[in-house]
Amino acid sequence: MLYNRLSAVAVAIYLESSPASVEQRLIHARRYVNFKDADETTRVACIRGMMHFAIIMRYRSLTT
Repeated sequence: MLYNRLSAVAVAIYLESSPASVEQRLIHARRYVNFKDADETTRVACIRGMMHFAIIMRYRSLTT
């Protein structure tokens, strides 16, 4: 379920053209999991998700 949510945010970021809306999507995605209290598998998924977000933002030249 976490992978699906992160994938949906990644697709939305890819389709967005406004850095302000991308920032709002990232704020929303950060609320999916409390990283501090998560298990190792969930933490790895979050780190990979953020890595993919960064790649997409870099590809689309969207910086916040």
